[in-house]
Amino acid sequence: MKKILVWFLVALTLWLGALSSVLAEDWIYTVRRGDTIWGLSHKYLKEPLKFKEIQDYNQVTFDRQIPPGTILKFPLEYLKFGPAEVSVIAIQGQASFIRRQQTSTLTLQQSLTVDDVVVTSADSSVALRFADGSELLLGENSELIFDVQTQYGETGMVDSRMRLNKGSAEGRVKKLIGPGSHFEVHTPSAVATVRGTEFRVRVDAADNSVVFNEVSEGKVAVNLEQDSKLVNQGFGLRASKNQPLVEPKPLLAKPILSGVLDSYPGHPVILDWDLIDGAVSYQVEIFSDSNLTRLTQKFDTADHQLQLPLIEPDTYYARIKGIDSEAYQGLAAVQKFTIAKVLAVPKNIDLEEQIESDQTLEVSWQAVPQATSYQWQVAADSEFNQILTHGEVNEPFVSIDNLQQQPLYFRVAAKGPYQELAYSQGKPFEVVEADNGKTKFSLASVLLFILLL
Repeated sequence: MKKILVWFLVALTLWLGALSSVLAEDWIYTVRRGDTIWGLSHKYLKEPLKFKEIQDYNQVTFDRQIPPGTILKFPLEYLKFGPAEVSVIAIQGQASFIRRQQTSTLTLQQSLTVDDVVVTSADSSVALRFADGSELLLGENSELIFDVQTQYGETGMVDSRMRLNKGSAEGRVKKLIGPGSHFEVHTPSAVATVRGTEFRVRVDAADNSVVFNEVSEGKVAVNLEQDSKLVNQGFGLRASKNQPLVEPKPLLAKPILSGVLDSYPGHPVILDWDLIDGAVSYQVEIFSDSNLTRLTQKFDTADHQLQLPLIEPDTYYARIKGIDSEAYQGLAAVQKFTIAKVLAVPKNIDLEEQIESDQTLEVSWQAVPQATSYQWQVAADSEFNQILTHGEVNEPFVSIDNLQQQPLYFRVAAKGPYQELAYSQGKPFEVVEADNGKTKFSLASVLLFILLL
């Protein structure tokens, strides 16, 4: 009899433990005007006829008289659920996906789900959007596998779990709601569990047993076997397989973008920022959208200045961060800038400051990349309101005759694929009367010499 009592107490303890676990996995709903348990059960339960159990579970006597604001609990196991899909919102470079061992080119029209694998090539990236609106930017040379993608009906709860085998992933995760919501990134070394934050996970290219976790906003829990560390905003954690987790360390401060302009009148575009204490190098990323999902270019430099290669005139977003001696990437500064649809202004204009009226004005300047021709003007005023002559040449030089005797100004603009022109500063020169006295004196001297003979 005592043995039976003992086994009963053990079973009761286990049942109570299981019950408390179930209760802890309840989805919470706040009643609105007009709600009924019958209606809510049909909307959210996979078996709507269990509405009576929900009513009893919440100790509701009158289903149609529930006051607005009442808290109702729905066991997670009762809710509708199904596979969630991941959308591809941007692709830069080359990327592919693997489904049932078949490899295909990744396109914007492709939806991804459980067991799909996304692979990016060098100098490539893929931006993904999850069912709850969270976004993930997969960097170059990366491989990501979707292990769990589950959506709990219309509750807003989404369970997203994935494996980053190599490369990098940068997330902007929505605030997770309810016990069924998860966003986890598993790596060869650790698991990053996110609850509404901005973070980066990077697998070391030289050693995939080393993983960097860097948090720019919110918090991320990093778990390695039985060890766990909470990484707060502005901190990073380096996890190594088979080694205990170290304490998170502060990330480098945001750079001050003192030399990044709001607008550039064509190329060259030079980005300049202040040095950061502790930085051994810097990473510069150029995005074409304000959400920083469409990465167009990425550069690593040891200098605190970078001249961009020729890119199409448009609006861009520069994101710059420092990297310390332990390879941690610091907090990033972002600035929007626009490159106007004009070619660069011609430089090194060379002309005589003074010529005579019977002379030809010879002007040359430095060739402009992408220029197909050059448009030049000569004016009587520095504002070029009184243009006296103008023309167009295919090479970076021009010869101009028959100029008036007065102070004049010259300027030139490069023409190319854009309609807008950016003229150089007006360069002054003067046209003076030709000194024909030298010629007359010379003829008189010849006549005198002949008479004397």
